Amino acid sequence: MFAVHGYPITTTAAGAALSTFIVETDEATWRAAGLDEFDVTVPPGPSDEKTRAYLEEVFAEQIEGRKLLVNNSRWGNFRTRRTARWATLDPRPVALLGDAAHTAHFSVGSGTKMAMEDAVALAQALTSHPGDLPAALTAYEAAARPSVDAVQGAARPSLSWWEHFGRYHDAFEPGSSPTTSCPAASPTPVSPAATPVSSPPPTARGWRATARSRSTPR
Repeated sequence: MFAVHGYPITTTAAGAALSTFIVETDEATWRAAGLDEFDVTVPPGPSDEKTRAYLEEVFAEQIEGRKLLVNNSRWGNFRTRRTARWATLDPRPVALLGDAAHTAHFSVGSGTKMAMEDAVALAQALTSHPGDLPAALTAYEAAARPSVDAVQGAARPSLSWWEHFGRYHDAFEPGSSPTTSCPAASPTPVSPAATPVSSPPPTARGWRATARSRSTPR
């Protein structure tokens, strides 16, 4: 089974409406479809064109026969990121914001919101502590972290549900709600510089592209 998280993002100068198109599936389906051939260890850039063509066919009705636009689109296992420290002064001052410091499953739709709130908190901290960068960075994290912790906590049941949605689909009648019985998944802390891991195989895989809402020349 394949499931899509889709939402509009922008309209191009040519008038084409574009939407984010994120696909999730379980490992068994992913392998059975032959989509495990792309080498995810290659540096960012190339997209998984085999998957693009496959998903265009699977979701032909939903995207009305239009094309998926790829941009470093490849399968990966979502991981909840919790960075221990959001800032450092050594060897030079650096502050982390948004996904560089923390992530939340895209089904709760809060990634951009958290990044913007981080930026607001950092600006306020720098303004409130002129000339004292260490105090400003400490204040930034203290102000922004509680909101992030709340979003990540709220995202855990959603992440767990999507990790097992194929099983729920098979077990529950249409219209019923299996969300109350899903196990709580424990987020895996990773560093901001962590690279994708291809082994061991993940429970669920995600693939991201952009859907063109109406045809325009590419």
